[in-house]
Formats: sequence, C-alpha cells, structure tokens
Amino acid sequence: MKSLVTKLLTQDTRSPISDRCILMGRRVFEQRVRDNDFALFNGAFGFMTVSRPGYDAFGRHAVVYVSLHCGVTCGHGSYFQLEKRDGTWQVAASHMIWVG
Repeated sequence: MKSLVTKLLTQDTRSPISDRCILMGRRVFEQRVRDNDFALFNGAFGFMTVSRPGYDAFGRHAVVYVSLHCGVTCGHGSYFQLEKRDGTWQVAASHMIWVG
C-alpha cells in the first residue's frame, strides 16, 4: 500500500494508476452509487479511499488517510506520514487505525 500512496501523490490523475484501479473523485463515486451505476466496478472486490494530503508549513511533510473497503467485515484504514526527499514524496511512517 505504501507504493500506491506514493504513486497517487506523484502521478497525473488523468491517467490510470493501473489496469485494475480507477481514480475518481468522491462526488463522482457517490453519484454512481446513488444512480446504482456499478457497471464500471464489474468484478471489483472493494474500493479504496484516499484523502487529500495535509501539508506542513514548509511543504516538506504531509499526511494522507487511506482506507480499503472490501466487505461488511473486511477492510482497514491507515494514516501515512510522507516526507519529501530529493524532490520525491516517500512514506516515512504508516499507522493503521482500524481493521474490519
């Protein structure tokens, strides 16, 4: 999951993260759920949410929240502490806060 978090922060959001991952905004996702439009998610085992990053005053550290939901009793959520090293965001630490 650490490499996915780093990739999400550094990749152009207009291109796919992988052939198995679709990146969409919260409003788009919620609208598809309201419209019962799950064709795009055919074969998906769950979904992941990633918060917007929160940065320190100097722009060298950030925190993001990532959760994976894969069923009623399946999933987990973690905070990732990120650090900018040599111009690249790296995961400095992760803290799992819940498991389902």
